[in-house]
Amino acid sequence: MTTRDGNDQPLIDNVRRRLKGQEEAGRNSLLANLGVIGFLGWLIVAPILAGLALGHWLDARLGTGITFTGACVSAGAVLGSWLAWRRIHQP
Repeated sequence: MTTRDGNDQPLIDNVRRRLKGQEEAGRNSLLANLGVIGFLGWLIVAPILAGLALGHWLDARLGTGITFTGACVSAGAVLGSWLAWRRIHQP
């Protein structure tokens, strides 16, 4: 398809601009970004909560105060951070 004067470059430039705008809108969608942030948040929080539950259960069974709770929460934080880092750097 060409314009009336036979120069189709303005038409091609317009199509390229629109396609680029649509691609950028798809990549930078607010809801998509919020979804990723929420997913990463739960990816970090879930292992911490699991560590908290496991540590509390171990401390209650063994009568060790908060020793296992602290250790398991710390391990959960490390695991959750590693999982989030790995997810962010995944291709």
